[in-house]
Amino acid sequence: MRRHHGLLPLRRWGSGPGTKGAVVGLGGLGHLAVKSARAMGAGVTVLSQSLKREDDALRLGASRCYATSDVETFGQLAGTFDLIVNTVSATVKVDAYLSLLAVEHVYVEAHGRSRNKRFCMRPIQPTDARRECRPP
Repeated sequence: MRRHHGLLPLRRWGSGPGTKGAVVGLGGLGHLAVKSARAMGAGVTVLSQSLKREDDALRLGASRCYATSDVETFGQLAGTFDLIVNTVSATVKVDAYLSLLAVEHVYVEAHGRSRNKRFCMRPIQPTDARRECRPP
């Protein structure tokens, strides 16, 4: 059985019943992450640039969906999540997403960067938030 990259960070960082997770982006990898986290029993929130795919997110198992383009989103969700899995290859403001984590929890970049064709999966702790995710 082939493992899907969307599931790896979820297992590694303890997604399951009672945990609150967020998936950034709802593309192919984001779809897998939402479905996998939900199947593992975690509460799942989708963070997307807009709400135009909210129906898809809810149908896939997310309980909530927020637009990251709305400035109030980050204040409203501060300190909420145990795990955030970023599945978008675009550059994001990591500091803003780190503010959404509960104390000592994990933000993971799990995506394929088109410019180097390698898969990147690396946890980021608040102390190294300004480092760029580089493939091995």
